[in-house]
Amino acid sequence: MPFDGTDFPKRDEPPGRGPDDNAVTVIIILLAFCLLAMPISLAGFVDIVRYLRSP
Repeated sequence: MPFDGTDFPKRDEPPGRGPDDNAVTVIIILLAFCLLAMPISLAGFVDIVRYLRSP
C-alpha cells in the first residue's frame, strides 16, 4: 500500500524573513543589475572599490 501521509504530523511553518534579509537581498539584486548594465572586468571593479575606500 502506498504511503499517503494519513495521520502524519504536519511540519511547523518556516520562520519568516526579517527586514535585514530583505535589505541584503535588495542590495545584492541592485549590485547584480549594475554589473550587468555596466559591464566591467573584475579587476576594474576591484580598482574602483580600492579607490573609493582609500583615505
